[in-house]
Amino acid sequence: MQIRIKKDKEDKVLKFVTTAISLLESGGNTHKFEYKFEQYVYALSNLIKIPGIKNFNDAQLIIRNAIQKLKNYSLTLDNFKTCLNEARREALDKPTEKYYFVFPLKIKYNSLKKRKITLLDTEIKVCSYKYIQKNFSYEERIYSPFLT
Repeated sequence: MQIRIKKDKEDKVLKFVTTAISLLESGGNTHKFEYKFEQYVYALSNLIKIPGIKNFNDAQLIIRNAIQKLKNYSLTLDNFKTCLNEARREALDKPTEKYYFVFPLKIKYNSLKKRKITLLDTEIKVCSYKYIQKNFSYEERIYSPFLT
């Protein structure tokens, strides 16, 4: 799968990348420079389609990493695409962590038809308490004082 740039927007992408790199190299650590840099990353994430990445924040992170890598190369569109592919590969190869949260619900488990919900790219599963007792040990469970 290849990274795609919106049709007839290659010049705009290269201009945005050039400006973002100049903001990084100017050494401006002020909020004004950071805000401008983030605006260019946001604009680039709307112009670039990264396959395998559905989350908008993940796409922005990949673009930020690619801009950082591009500082070591000459500034061309092909080099930017190469840096994007490297950053994409690193992001997809990074192991994902699973977290489990237990919330008691006052509904009957058998009355639910759908037991899986996707919300903001996060899969939420509804399980019975017996399933939790069977598949998770008490040592792994962490209780929060905020939930009691």
